[in-house]
Amino acid sequence: GIKHFNDNFNATLGDMYPVFSQYSLNNLFIRGGSLSLASGKPETAYSKFQVIGGLTQLPVEGRDVSAPGTYEQWLWGTRWLYNFLPGTGLALNYCTVNDQAGSLKNSGGSLPLHNWVATSEAQIKIPWQEKLATTLFGEGGFSYYDESSNLLSLSLGSAYRGGMRWDWGGRSYAQLEYKNTGANYVSSANPWLIGDWQGLAGDSQMYFLDGTLALVLNGNVWHDNLGGQKNAKFVDAAGVTLSANTGTTNTTFLSGMLNTKITNYVPTVFVGYSFNRQQDDTSPNPLIDNRTGVLNAGLGVQVPMGGNQGLANVTLSQTQFSDLAVQRLSADMQSTSFFTSLMFLLGSSWSFSGGYGLTSNLMKNSGFSPSVGSLPVTLAVTADQTVNYTLLNLHANWKALPGKLDLGAGWENLAGKDNLNMVENRLTTVSVQGTWYLTASQNLGLKISNADFQDQLAATNSYTEFITSLHYGINF
Repeated sequence: GIKHFNDNFNATLGDMYPVFSQYSLNNLFIRGGSLSLASGKPETAYSKFQVIGGLTQLPVEGRDVSAPGTYEQWLWGTRWLYNFLPGTGLALNYCTVNDQAGSLKNSGGSLPLHNWVATSEAQIKIPWQEKLATTLFGEGGFSYYDESSNLLSLSLGSAYRGGMRWDWGGRSYAQLEYKNTGANYVSSANPWLIGDWQGLAGDSQMYFLDGTLALVLNGNVWHDNLGGQKNAKFVDAAGVTLSANTGTTNTTFLSGMLNTKITNYVPTVFVGYSFNRQQDDTSPNPLIDNRTGVLNAGLGVQVPMGGNQGLANVTLSQTQFSDLAVQRLSADMQSTSFFTSLMFLLGSSWSFSGGYGLTSNLMKNSGFSPSVGSLPVTLAVTADQTVNYTLLNLHANWKALPGKLDLGAGWENLAGKDNLNMVENRLTTVSVQGTWYLTASQNLGLKISNADFQDQLAATNSYTEFITSLHYGINF
Protein backbone atom coordinates (compact mmCIF):
# COMPACT_ATOMS: atom_id res chain seq x y z
CA GLY A 1 0.00 0.00 0.00
CA ILE A 2 0.90 3.65 -0.31
CA LYS A 3 -0.26 6.47 1.94
CA HIS A 4 0.04 10.24 1.67
CA PHE A 5 -1.10 12.22 4.68
CA ASN A 6 -0.89 15.23 6.94
CA ASP A 7 -3.13 16.59 9.70
CA ASN A 8 -6.03 17.37 7.34
CA PHE A 9 -5.53 15.05 4.37
CA ASN A 10 -5.13 11.30 4.06
CA ALA A 11 -5.05 9.33 0.80
CA THR A 12 -4.51 5.56 1.04
CA LEU A 13 -4.14 3.00 -1.73
CA GLY A 14 -3.81 -0.69 -0.83
CA ASP A 15 -4.96 -3.02 1.95
CA MET A 16 -6.81 -1.57 4.95
CA TYR A 17 -9.27 -2.28 7.76
CA PRO A 18 -11.39 0.90 8.01
CA VAL A 19 -13.83 1.57 10.84
CA PHE A 20 -16.88 3.82 10.50
CA SER A 21 -19.16 2.64 13.33
CA GLN A 22 -20.52 -0.51 15.02
CA TYR A 23 -23.54 -0.80 12.72
CA SER A 24 -22.01 0.22 9.37
CA LEU A 25 -18.42 -0.41 8.21
CA ASN A 26 -16.38 -2.01 10.99
CA ASN A 27 -12.94 -3.60 10.63
CA LEU A 28 -13.57 -5.30 7.28
CA PHE A 29 -10.61 -6.14 5.03
CA ILE A 30 -10.72 -3.99 1.89
CA ARG A 31 -8.29 -3.77 -1.00
CA GLY A 32 -8.84 -0.43 -2.64
CA GLY A 33 -8.57 3.28 -1.97
CA SER A 34 -9.62 5.81 0.65
CA LEU A 35 -9.66 9.62 0.70
CA SER A 36 -10.18 11.61 3.90
CA LEU A 37 -10.44 15.40 4.28
CA ALA A 38 -10.53 17.09 7.68
CA SER A 39 -10.91 20.63 8.92
CA GLY A 40 -9.97 21.83 12.38
CA LYS A 41 -8.51 19.83 15.27
CA PRO A 42 -10.21 17.10 17.39
CA GLU A 43 -9.69 19.15 20.59
CA THR A 44 -11.79 22.01 19.07
CA ALA A 45 -14.56 22.20 16.46
CA TYR A 46 -13.75 19.49 13.95
CA SER A 47 -15.19 18.09 10.70
CA LYS A 48 -14.14 15.14 8.57
CA PHE A 49 -15.34 13.58 5.32
CA GLN A 50 -14.15 10.15 4.12
CA VAL A 51 -14.79 8.10 0.97
CA ILE A 52 -13.78 4.43 0.59
CA GLY A 53 -14.03 2.01 -2.32
CA GLY A 54 -12.62 -1.40 -3.18
CA LEU A 55 -12.90 -5.19 -3.06
CA THR A 56 -13.76 -6.93 0.22
CA GLN A 57 -12.45 -10.28 -1.08
CA LEU A 58 -14.98 -12.26 0.94
CA PRO A 59 -16.68 -15.18 -0.82
CA VAL A 60 -20.44 -15.55 -0.61
CA GLU A 61 -21.89 -18.95 0.23
CA GLY A 62 -24.42 -20.19 -2.27
CA ARG A 63 -27.78 -21.81 -1.63
CA ASP A 64 -26.61 -25.13 -3.12
CA VAL A 65 -24.24 -26.88 -0.71
CA SER A 66 -22.72 -28.95 -3.51
CA ALA A 67 -21.81 -25.84 -5.50
CA PRO A 68 -21.38 -22.76 -3.29
CA GLY A 69 -21.36 -19.41 -5.04
CA THR A 70 -18.21 -17.33 -5.32
CA TYR A 71 -18.34 -13.60 -6.03
CA GLU A 72 -16.16 -10.59 -5.98
CA GLN A 73 -17.66 -8.08 -3.58
CA TRP A 74 -17.36 -4.36 -4.22
CA LEU A 75 -17.74 -1.97 -1.30
CA TRP A 76 -18.36 1.78 -1.37
CA GLY A 77 -18.72 3.90 1.71
CA THR A 78 -18.85 7.47 2.96
CA ARG A 79 -18.62 8.97 6.45
CA TRP A 80 -19.17 12.55 7.56
CA LEU A 81 -18.29 13.63 11.10
CA TYR A 82 -18.80 17.01 12.71
CA ASN A 83 -17.83 17.82 16.31
CA PHE A 84 -19.26 21.06 17.69
CA LEU A 85 -17.14 20.68 20.85
CA PRO A 86 -14.53 18.12 21.95
CA GLY A 87 -16.40 14.80 22.22
CA THR A 88 -19.74 16.31 21.16
CA GLY A 89 -21.02 15.96 17.61
CA LEU A 90 -22.82 14.05 14.87
CA ALA A 91 -21.80 11.48 12.25
CA LEU A 92 -23.50 10.02 9.17
CA ASN A 93 -22.40 6.67 7.69
CA TYR A 94 -23.33 4.99 4.44
CA CYS A 95 -21.93 1.89 2.76
CA THR A 96 -22.96 -0.61 0.15
CA VAL A 97 -21.63 -4.11 -0.59
CA ASN A 98 -22.47 -5.57 -4.00
CA ASP A 99 -21.56 -8.88 -5.59
CA GLN A 100 -20.14 -8.83 -9.06
CA ALA A 101 -22.53 -11.11 -10.93
CA GLY A 102 -20.01 -11.77 -13.69
CA SER A 103 -17.67 -13.49 -11.25
CA LEU A 104 -20.09 -16.35 -10.53
CA LYS A 105 -18.05 -19.57 -10.70
CA ASN A 106 -20.72 -22.27 -10.68
CA SER A 107 -24.26 -23.09 -11.71
CA GLY A 108 -25.54 -23.92 -8.22
CA GLY A 109 -28.36 -21.43 -8.39
CA SER A 110 -26.66 -18.77 -6.28
CA LEU A 111 -27.73 -15.18 -6.84
CA PRO A 112 -25.70 -12.02 -6.26
CA LEU A 113 -26.57 -9.98 -3.20
CA HIS A 114 -26.75 -6.25 -2.66
CA ASN A 115 -26.59 -4.70 0.79
CA TRP A 116 -27.07 -1.02 1.65
CA VAL A 117 -26.59 0.32 5.17
CA ALA A 118 -27.10 3.86 6.49
CA THR A 119 -26.69 4.95 10.11
CA SER A 120 -26.42 8.18 12.11
CA GLU A 121 -24.51 8.75 15.35
CA ALA A 122 -24.75 11.36 18.09
CA GLN A 123 -22.52 11.97 21.10
CA ILE A 124 -22.64 14.53 23.91
CA LYS A 125 -19.72 14.90 26.31
CA ILE A 126 -20.27 16.81 29.55
CA PRO A 127 -16.98 17.74 31.26
CA TRP A 128 -17.54 18.31 34.97
CA GLN A 129 -13.95 19.07 35.85
CA GLU A 130 -10.46 18.03 34.78
CA LYS A 131 -10.35 14.26 34.05
CA LEU A 132 -14.03 13.89 35.01
CA ALA A 133 -16.75 13.70 32.35
CA THR A 134 -20.03 12.02 31.37
CA THR A 135 -20.72 11.06 27.77
CA LEU A 136 -24.08 10.15 26.22
CA PHE A 137 -23.95 8.35 22.86
CA GLY A 138 -26.19 6.53 20.42
CA GLU A 139 -26.52 5.20 16.88
CA GLY A 140 -29.48 4.23 14.73
CA GLY A 141 -29.89 3.08 11.16
CA PHE A 142 -31.43 0.72 8.66
CA SER A 143 -30.28 -1.86 6.14
CA TYR A 144 -31.70 -2.81 2.77
CA TYR A 145 -30.79 -6.30 1.60
CA ASP A 146 -31.54 -7.88 -1.78
CA GLU A 147 -30.24 -11.23 -3.04
CA SER A 148 -31.83 -11.08 -6.50
CA SER A 149 -33.74 -8.77 -8.79
CA ASN A 150 -37.05 -10.08 -7.42
CA LEU A 151 -38.90 -7.59 -5.21
CA LEU A 152 -40.07 -10.49 -3.00
CA SER A 153 -36.48 -11.05 -1.90
CA LEU A 154 -36.06 -7.59 -0.36
CA SER A 155 -35.32 -7.40 3.34
CA LEU A 156 -35.52 -4.15 5.31
CA GLY A 157 -34.25 -4.02 8.88
CA SER A 158 -33.36 -1.48 11.53
CA ALA A 159 -30.95 -1.31 14.47
CA TYR A 160 -30.18 1.10 17.27
CA ARG A 161 -27.98 1.40 20.34
CA GLY A 162 -27.46 3.90 23.10
CA GLY A 163 -25.50 4.28 26.29
CA MET A 164 -23.61 6.33 28.83
CA ARG A 165 -19.94 6.48 29.77
CA TRP A 166 -18.27 7.93 32.87
CA ASP A 167 -14.57 8.91 32.77
CA TRP A 168 -12.48 9.82 35.81
CA GLY A 169 -8.83 9.94 36.79
CA GLY A 170 -7.51 9.92 33.24
CA ARG A 171 -7.61 6.17 32.46
CA SER A 172 -10.53 4.93 34.59
CA TYR A 173 -13.98 4.63 33.04
CA ALA A 174 -17.28 2.73 33.20
CA GLN A 175 -19.75 2.27 30.35
CA LEU A 176 -23.25 0.82 30.00
CA GLU A 177 -24.92 0.30 26.62
CA TYR A 178 -28.18 -1.12 25.26
CA LYS A 179 -28.20 -2.62 21.75
CA ASN A 180 -30.91 -3.90 19.43
CA THR A 181 -30.03 -5.11 15.93
CA GLY A 182 -33.52 -6.17 14.88
CA ALA A 183 -34.55 -9.42 13.25
CA ASN A 184 -33.79 -8.42 9.63
CA TYR A 185 -30.84 -6.06 10.06
CA VAL A 186 -27.96 -7.10 7.79
CA SER A 187 -24.56 -5.44 7.38
CA SER A 188 -22.15 -7.23 5.06
CA ALA A 189 -19.64 -4.48 5.93
CA ASN A 190 -19.45 -5.63 9.56
CA PRO A 191 -18.44 -9.30 9.83
CA TRP A 192 -18.47 -9.09 13.66
CA LEU A 193 -22.10 -7.96 13.95
CA ILE A 194 -24.40 -10.29 15.89
CA GLY A 195 -27.76 -10.11 14.16
CA ASP A 196 -31.22 -10.58 15.61
CA TRP A 197 -30.45 -9.87 19.27
CA GLN A 198 -30.91 -7.28 21.96
CA GLY A 199 -29.47 -6.77 25.39
CA LEU A 200 -27.24 -4.84 27.77
CA ALA A 201 -23.45 -4.61 27.56
CA GLY A 202 -21.14 -3.00 30.07
CA ASP A 203 -17.44 -2.64 30.70
CA SER A 204 -15.21 -0.75 33.08
CA GLN A 205 -11.54 -0.11 33.75
CA MET A 206 -10.38 1.18 37.13
CA TYR A 207 -6.90 2.09 38.37
CA PHE A 208 -5.81 2.21 42.01
CA LEU A 209 -2.61 2.79 44.06
CA ASP A 210 -1.12 5.40 41.72
CA GLY A 211 -1.84 3.28 38.66
CA THR A 212 -0.07 0.13 39.88
CA LEU A 213 -3.32 -1.86 40.31
CA ALA A 214 -5.85 -2.21 37.51
CA LEU A 215 -9.27 -3.91 37.52
CA VAL A 216 -11.11 -4.59 34.26
CA LEU A 217 -14.72 -5.85 34.24
CA ASN A 218 -16.89 -6.75 31.24
CA GLY A 219 -20.32 -8.27 30.88
CA ASN A 220 -23.38 -8.54 28.70
CA VAL A 221 -26.78 -10.15 28.88
CA TRP A 222 -28.86 -10.62 25.73
CA HIS A 223 -31.39 -12.88 24.09
CA ASP A 224 -31.65 -13.62 20.40
CA ASN A 225 -34.17 -15.29 18.08
CA LEU A 226 -36.42 -12.24 18.30
CA GLY A 227 -37.73 -12.75 14.80
CA GLY A 228 -39.36 -16.10 15.59
CA GLN A 229 -38.47 -19.56 16.75
CA LYS A 230 -35.64 -21.44 15.09
CA ASN A 231 -35.86 -25.10 14.26
CA ALA A 232 -32.97 -27.30 15.47
CA LYS A 233 -32.12 -30.88 14.52
CA PHE A 234 -29.91 -33.25 16.45
CA VAL A 235 -29.22 -36.95 16.86
CA ASP A 236 -29.66 -38.24 20.40
CA ALA A 237 -27.64 -40.96 22.13
CA ALA A 238 -29.92 -43.65 20.65
CA GLY A 239 -29.26 -42.46 17.10
CA VAL A 240 -32.74 -40.98 16.63
CA THR A 241 -33.00 -37.73 14.67
CA LEU A 242 -35.14 -35.21 16.55
CA SER A 243 -36.41 -31.80 15.53
CA ALA A 244 -37.76 -29.09 17.84
CA ASN A 245 -38.08 -25.36 18.20
CA THR A 246 -35.36 -23.97 20.40
CA GLY A 247 -37.29 -20.84 21.36
CA THR A 248 -35.47 -17.80 22.64
CA THR A 249 -31.81 -18.29 23.51
CA ASN A 250 -30.51 -16.32 26.48
CA THR A 251 -26.79 -15.65 26.82
CA THR A 252 -24.85 -14.24 29.76
CA PHE A 253 -21.18 -13.32 29.65
CA LEU A 254 -19.11 -12.00 32.56
CA SER A 255 -15.37 -11.46 32.76
CA GLY A 256 -12.89 -9.85 35.11
CA MET A 257 -9.15 -9.18 35.02
CA LEU A 258 -6.88 -7.98 37.83
CA ASN A 259 -3.46 -6.60 36.87
CA THR A 260 -0.90 -5.26 39.31
CA LYS A 261 2.72 -4.10 39.41
CA ILE A 262 4.61 -5.32 42.48
CA THR A 263 8.09 -3.89 41.87
CA ASN A 264 10.17 -2.66 38.97
CA TYR A 265 11.51 -6.22 38.66
CA VAL A 266 8.01 -7.75 38.59
CA PRO A 267 6.07 -5.26 36.46
CA THR A 268 3.20 -7.60 35.49
CA VAL A 269 1.06 -9.96 37.52
CA PHE A 270 -2.42 -10.73 36.25
CA VAL A 271 -5.28 -13.12 36.85
CA GLY A 272 -8.60 -13.18 35.04
CA TYR A 273 -11.71 -15.28 34.72
CA SER A 274 -14.60 -15.28 32.26
CA PHE A 275 -17.87 -17.16 32.32
CA ASN A 276 -20.34 -17.69 29.49
CA ARG A 277 -23.74 -19.40 29.79
CA GLN A 278 -26.17 -20.02 26.93
CA GLN A 279 -29.58 -21.60 27.37
CA ASP A 280 -32.86 -21.64 25.49
CA ASP A 281 -36.33 -21.71 26.99
CA THR A 282 -37.43 -25.05 25.52
CA SER A 283 -39.49 -26.85 28.14
CA PRO A 284 -39.03 -29.14 29.95
CA ASN A 285 -35.51 -29.90 28.65
CA PRO A 286 -33.52 -27.19 26.82
CA LEU A 287 -31.90 -28.16 23.53
CA ILE A 288 -29.22 -25.51 24.14
CA ASP A 289 -27.70 -25.46 27.59
CA ASN A 290 -23.95 -24.95 27.76
CA ARG A 291 -21.43 -23.05 29.80
CA THR A 292 -17.80 -22.10 29.31
CA GLY A 293 -15.31 -20.96 31.95
CA VAL A 294 -11.86 -19.59 31.16
CA LEU A 295 -9.11 -18.90 33.71
CA ASN A 296 -6.03 -16.87 32.71
CA ALA A 297 -3.02 -16.03 34.86
CA GLY A 298 0.45 -14.74 34.15
CA LEU A 299 3.65 -13.23 35.50
CA GLY A 300 6.26 -10.96 33.93
CA VAL A 301 9.77 -10.40 35.32
CA GLN A 302 12.33 -7.80 34.25
CA VAL A 303 15.91 -8.05 35.60
CA PRO A 304 18.65 -5.52 34.67
CA MET A 305 22.13 -7.05 34.40
CA GLY A 306 24.51 -4.16 34.07
CA GLY A 307 24.21 -3.02 30.47
CA ASN A 308 22.18 -6.13 29.65
CA GLN A 309 18.65 -7.18 30.58
CA GLY A 310 16.67 -10.38 31.09
CA LEU A 311 12.92 -10.72 30.55
CA ALA A 312 10.69 -13.65 31.49
CA ASN A 313 6.96 -14.30 31.05
CA VAL A 314 4.85 -17.21 32.27
CA THR A 315 1.19 -17.64 31.30
CA LEU A 316 -1.42 -20.24 32.19
CA SER A 317 -4.84 -20.66 30.61
CA GLN A 318 -7.54 -23.18 31.39
CA THR A 319 -10.81 -23.55 29.48
CA GLN A 320 -13.68 -25.84 30.41
CA PHE A 321 -16.80 -26.34 28.30
CA SER A 322 -19.82 -28.32 29.45
CA ASP A 323 -22.98 -29.03 27.47
CA LEU A 324 -25.67 -29.69 30.05
CA ALA A 325 -28.50 -30.48 27.61
CA VAL A 326 -30.07 -33.84 28.46
CA GLN A 327 -30.06 -34.91 24.82
CA ARG A 328 -26.27 -34.46 24.68
CA LEU A 329 -25.49 -36.38 27.88
CA SER A 330 -23.29 -33.55 29.22
CA ALA A 331 -20.55 -33.40 26.62
CA ASP A 332 -17.40 -31.93 28.18
CA MET A 333 -14.23 -30.47 26.71
CA GLN A 334 -11.28 -29.18 28.69
CA SER A 335 -8.11 -27.44 27.62
CA THR A 336 -5.12 -26.34 29.70
CA SER A 337 -2.25 -24.32 28.21
CA PHE A 338 1.04 -23.37 29.79
CA PHE A 339 3.66 -21.19 28.08
CA THR A 340 6.90 -19.67 29.30
CA SER A 341 9.22 -17.37 27.37
CA LEU A 342 12.65 -15.94 28.09
CA MET A 343 14.49 -13.08 26.40
CA PHE A 344 18.03 -11.85 26.95
CA LEU A 345 19.06 -8.43 25.63
CA LEU A 346 22.82 -8.28 25.19
CA GLY A 347 23.58 -4.58 25.10
CA SER A 348 21.91 -2.83 22.17
CA SER A 349 23.09 -5.23 19.44
CA TRP A 350 21.91 -8.75 20.33
CA SER A 351 18.68 -10.30 21.58
CA PHE A 352 17.95 -13.98 22.19
CA SER A 353 14.53 -15.41 22.96
CA GLY A 354 13.03 -18.82 23.50
CA GLY A 355 9.75 -20.30 24.59
CA TYR A 356 8.17 -23.57 25.63
CA GLY A 357 4.45 -24.32 25.70
CA LEU A 358 2.23 -27.27 26.50
CA THR A 359 -1.46 -27.61 25.69
CA SER A 360 -3.55 -30.54 26.90
CA ASN A 361 -7.07 -31.13 25.55
CA LEU A 362 -9.69 -33.59 26.81
CA MET A 363 -12.86 -34.41 24.84
CA LYS A 364 -15.24 -36.71 26.66
CA ASN A 365 -17.28 -39.14 24.59
CA SER A 366 -20.96 -38.36 25.15
CA GLY A 367 -22.65 -40.44 22.46
CA PHE A 368 -24.06 -37.27 20.90
CA SER A 369 -23.94 -36.83 17.14
CA PRO A 370 -24.85 -33.40 15.73
CA SER A 371 -26.48 -33.19 12.31
CA VAL A 372 -26.14 -30.92 9.31
CA GLY A 373 -29.53 -30.51 7.67
CA SER A 374 -31.04 -34.00 7.52
CA LEU A 375 -27.67 -35.83 7.44
CA PRO A 376 -26.34 -36.92 10.85
CA VAL A 377 -22.62 -36.54 11.46
CA THR A 378 -21.42 -39.27 13.81
CA LEU A 379 -18.45 -38.53 16.03
CA ALA A 380 -15.43 -40.63 15.11
CA VAL A 381 -14.24 -41.19 18.66
CA THR A 382 -15.59 -44.10 20.71
CA ALA A 383 -13.90 -43.14 23.98
CA ASP A 384 -12.55 -40.16 25.83
CA GLN A 385 -9.91 -38.49 23.70
CA THR A 386 -6.91 -36.55 24.98
CA VAL A 387 -4.78 -34.49 22.59
CA ASN A 388 -1.50 -32.96 23.76
CA TYR A 389 0.47 -30.31 21.88
CA THR A 390 3.95 -29.01 22.65
CA LEU A 391 5.51 -25.86 21.24
CA LEU A 392 9.19 -24.92 21.31
CA ASN A 393 10.69 -21.86 19.63
CA LEU A 394 14.07 -20.12 19.53
CA HIS A 395 14.96 -16.78 17.97
CA ALA A 396 18.06 -14.62 17.67
CA ASN A 397 18.30 -11.06 16.41
CA TRP A 398 21.40 -8.99 15.63
CA LYS A 399 21.49 -5.28 14.97
CA ALA A 400 24.48 -5.29 12.66
CA LEU A 401 24.75 -1.57 11.95
CA PRO A 402 23.07 0.70 14.53
CA GLY A 403 20.08 2.35 12.90
CA LYS A 404 20.57 0.57 9.58
CA LEU A 405 20.32 -3.23 9.48
CA ASP A 406 18.58 -5.88 11.61
CA LEU A 407 19.17 -9.60 11.00
CA GLY A 408 17.25 -12.43 12.62
CA ALA A 409 16.78 -16.21 12.53
CA GLY A 410 14.20 -18.41 14.20
CA TRP A 411 13.16 -22.03 14.68
CA GLU A 412 9.81 -23.35 15.87
CA ASN A 413 8.43 -26.84 16.42
CA LEU A 414 4.81 -27.74 17.15
CA ALA A 415 3.92 -31.41 17.79
CA GLY A 416 0.63 -33.05 18.71
CA LYS A 417 -0.50 -36.56 19.60
CA ASP A 418 -3.60 -38.18 21.10
CA ASN A 419 -4.36 -41.40 22.97
CA LEU A 420 -6.57 -42.95 20.25
CA ASN A 421 -4.00 -42.90 17.44
CA MET A 422 -6.08 -40.39 15.46
CA VAL A 423 -3.74 -37.40 15.74
CA GLU A 424 0.03 -37.49 15.36
CA ASN A 425 1.64 -34.60 13.54
CA ARG A 426 4.53 -32.18 13.67
CA LEU A 427 5.07 -28.74 12.17
CA THR A 428 8.62 -27.36 11.96
CA THR A 429 9.32 -23.84 10.75
CA VAL A 430 12.72 -22.24 10.07
CA SER A 431 12.99 -18.60 9.07
CA VAL A 432 15.58 -15.89 8.46
CA GLN A 433 14.80 -12.23 7.99
CA GLY A 434 16.44 -8.87 7.60
CA THR A 435 15.35 -5.23 7.58
CA TRP A 436 17.32 -2.28 6.24
CA TYR A 437 16.28 1.05 7.74
CA LEU A 438 16.76 4.04 5.46
CA THR A 439 15.15 6.38 8.02
CA ALA A 440 12.79 5.88 10.95
CA SER A 441 9.80 5.73 8.58
CA GLN A 442 11.42 4.11 5.54
CA ASN A 443 12.66 0.52 5.45
CA LEU A 444 13.07 -2.52 3.22
CA GLY A 445 12.51 -6.02 4.57
CA LEU A 446 13.03 -9.60 3.37
CA LYS A 447 11.91 -12.82 5.07
CA ILE A 448 12.54 -16.41 3.96
CA SER A 449 10.61 -19.11 5.76
CA ASN A 450 10.41 -22.88 5.32
CA ALA A 451 7.61 -24.92 6.90
CA ASP A 452 7.70 -28.71 7.07
CA PHE A 453 4.49 -30.51 8.08
CA GLN A 454 4.57 -34.22 8.90
CA ASP A 455 1.42 -36.20 9.59
CA GLN A 456 2.49 -39.70 10.62
CA LEU A 457 -1.06 -40.99 9.99
CA ALA A 458 -1.65 -39.42 6.59
CA ALA A 459 0.74 -37.35 4.48
CA THR A 460 3.54 -34.78 4.67
CA ASN A 461 3.94 -31.40 3.06
CA SER A 462 6.51 -28.62 3.03
CA TYR A 463 6.79 -25.21 1.41
CA THR A 464 9.09 -22.21 1.29
CA GLU A 465 7.94 -18.60 1.09
CA PHE A 466 9.73 -15.33 0.33
CA ILE A 467 8.22 -12.12 1.69
CA THR A 468 9.52 -8.69 0.76
CA SER A 469 8.18 -5.44 2.15
CA LEU A 470 8.89 -1.79 1.40
CA HIS A 471 7.70 0.95 3.73
CA TYR A 472 8.28 4.46 2.44
CA GLY A 473 6.45 7.22 4.30
CA ILE A 474 6.31 10.81 3.09
CA ASN A 475 5.18 13.47 5.57
CA PHE A 476 4.16 16.98 4.54
